[in-house]
Amino acid sequence: MEFNFSVNALFKEKIVKVKNNLQLENYASDRRGDGDVVSKVSTVLDQMGIVSAKAQKLSVAITSAAKLRNTDHVVYVMTDPDGNKGHGTVVGILKVGSKKLFIYDLTGVQWEMEPLCVLDFYIHESKQRTGCGRLLFDYMLKDQGVSPNHLALDQPSESFLSFMCKHYGLDSIIPQINSFVIYDSFFEGRLDKGRGSSNHGAGSKNRTTVQSVKALSRSHEPTTPSYGRHSAKKAGSVMAEYMQDPSLMSQNGNRQNSLPTNQSPIKTNVNKMHAAEEINGSDSQAQIRPTSLPEKLSGPCSTAESSRPTGDQIDAPDVSDETAAQNGVGTLTPEEVPGKLDLKFHHTHLW
Repeated sequence: MEFNFSVNALFKEKIVKVKNNLQLENYASDRRGDGDVVSKVSTVLDQMGIVSAKAQKLSVAITSAAKLRNTDHVVYVMTDPDGNKGHGTVVGILKVGSKKLFIYDLTGVQWEMEPLCVLDFYIHESKQRTGCGRLLFDYMLKDQGVSPNHLALDQPSESFLSFMCKHYGLDSIIPQINSFVIYDSFFEGRLDKGRGSSNHGAGSKNRTTVQSVKALSRSHEPTTPSYGRHSAKKAGSVMAEYMQDPSLMSQNGNRQNSLPTNQSPIKTNVNKMHAAEEINGSDSQAQIRPTSLPEKLSGPCSTAESSRPTGDQIDAPDVSDETAAQNGVGTLTPEEVPGKLDLKFHHTHLW
């Protein structure tokens, strides 16, 4: 990765160790230049931490200048002096530090320890598979005086596990409940064992299961590792299940259509209405038909047939208005008023 300042002027060697005070190892302190060195080192750590998080698909960067302060962690920075037209580029970073952990061994016994942990390891994409990662890791092992099987890996990715298996022959891993991963030979030859406890509960069998890195890499089917950040349970997709297996939809439809043998289908109101019509016959139709229609209708519902006299109409004798009003003959009901049509008298089951 390139920067807007000379990397070679900042890092005098190809691999430099950055301490928690953001000072370089074997750096001659100078009051005038200390602030500039700390500022540039912070820029390198922050930018490399961001690209490392993106490569590992993490939402938050693990390495930064702020997180390195006030800790006992160190960061090894590897550079390429020939890059960026002789100004130098940063190739990768390796962050390590001790942490207090509770670790389960193969027998299910829990141990309280403070092993050296690999917290972040990243090599730029342009320099991968060129031996830079092995060179940087070997430098850290020699400087810390530790064997690779005695390291605890914090949330390792599959590429990191493959790297350890390829270069150091470490294949069998023991995932821990704290997102760390150790190897089956982690406890061999150690002198820093702390207190051990055998009260590990009923779930210790899953905690001490040994997994093979080679078996995971040879598998053609995509698998979800049970260690680190990959162990989080993800919600399934119901739509994806139906798309992959259409038989589920047909089974669901048959389940809805099936009814118990002792249960009969429920009759709807429409069935009840049809049954009533069959029983009553034409009488039910007569009840909903109007006895008379107005002679003149206005509007879109009016027709020529509505003004024709029907057989049910009887000629009333001529009487005076007073007599007609007393006897109720010749008076118009609200439904017989010309120009008005009350639709409630014309509703049928066909509407």
